[in-house]
Amino acid sequence: MRILVVGAGVAGTATAYFLARDGHAVDVLDRGEAPASEGSYANAGLIHASLAEPWNSPAAVVELLGSLARRDGTLLLNARQLPQLLGWGLRFLYHGLPGPRRANTRLNARLAVYSQRVLGELRGETGIQYDHSAAGLLKLFQSHKRLQAVRATSRMLEEFGVHHHVLTVDELVEREPLLEPTRGELAGAIHYPGDESGCPHLFARELAHRAEALGACFHHGVGVRRLRMQGKRLDRVITDQGDFEADTLIIAAGPEAADLGRGIGLRLPIRPVKGYSTTLPLGPDVPAPSVPLSDDGRKLVINRLGNRLRIAGTAEFAGLDRGITEMRVEQLRRRACETMPALAACLPGREEEPWACLRPMTADGPPILGETPIPNVYLNAGSGHLGWTMAAGSARLVADLVAGRTPEIPVEGFSMRRYRL
Repeated sequence: MRILVVGAGVAGTATAYFLARDGHAVDVLDRGEAPASEGSYANAGLIHASLAEPWNSPAAVVELLGSLARRDGTLLLNARQLPQLLGWGLRFLYHGLPGPRRANTRLNARLAVYSQRVLGELRGETGIQYDHSAAGLLKLFQSHKRLQAVRATSRMLEEFGVHHHVLTVDELVEREPLLEPTRGELAGAIHYPGDESGCPHLFARELAHRAEALGACFHHGVGVRRLRMQGKRLDRVITDQGDFEADTLIIAAGPEAADLGRGIGLRLPIRPVKGYSTTLPLGPDVPAPSVPLSDDGRKLVINRLGNRLRIAGTAEFAGLDRGITEMRVEQLRRRACETMPALAACLPGREEEPWACLRPMTADGPPILGETPIPNVYLNAGSGHLGWTMAAGSARLVADLVAGRTPEIPVEGFSMRRYRL
């Protein structure tokens, strides 16, 4: 079967690999110069089933609405985006209610744990090096109330094999001495020993080479303009470099998946949420935590990736704007220094690489995977803040469906059929 994959981020690249491994003729279309040049390029690098909760909590909604009057929050809503977010926003609010939110957290957790296993199998099968670490994750809290709330969710995730340990402040500082200066403001932490980290950019580029060795062809610098139907089936993909035909299409185009789908009658409730990061080369004078840190209050991550330090965070509803705003990067630096004060002495004047990317987020939380009402079109889209975490598992699931195999985990809850209600 000849298959086209639109999107060469970590999800699209992994999908192409599994399809090529199954013996299909695979072509991947991407506007970037190389795999993982956009959303997968410089994210936090966490592979974290522990953070399976969708972002539509009541507290997040309150913070987003409050951000209309200021520009320095961890969550921001651009007022100009309100008209585009109305219908999506109502779904976002509904799925933030306790019942739907709990159900969607469980769906995310099941896929995240499965994906982590598939990623491990891929690592063993291919020998890919991508600054992988299995040190777990430390989630820091300044509020006892918030710690207990997250602990309640963590107990629910135990049934999926996501284990956790609550640490007192003394235990936390003993584990990570760089947090000693902030001892007085901390309420404690949760350690998730099963979480991992690694660079999705390196992973995607290495996996693309493995896919090419299996016969896949990556077409870079190709902008997809629209999809064309012939009767009830997709006929071709029209790009700025000519037309491409295939028997089957996989849409793995990140935040652009919604626009591509709309052109062939697929209504996908996916909206872009902008995130920022900055990356520093490590040296003797740059402190790095021994375990990746996730600061719950400041909504940021400090993570060592090989010989680099990645600081990532914030969430901004700003449409498809990928521009880097220096004010937001400076806020990220400042909050990182508040979390880990030892950074304050080395950040000024330091060479760094700021980055901004768009997370493709569904209104309810889980990604949209698998079949569509169009027989030869499949989706791997909308994984939001769990894109790297879910990449290997969602790709394997979609490849199984294309091949007519029954996936190892239930597909219900991830199909776009859930939006027909």
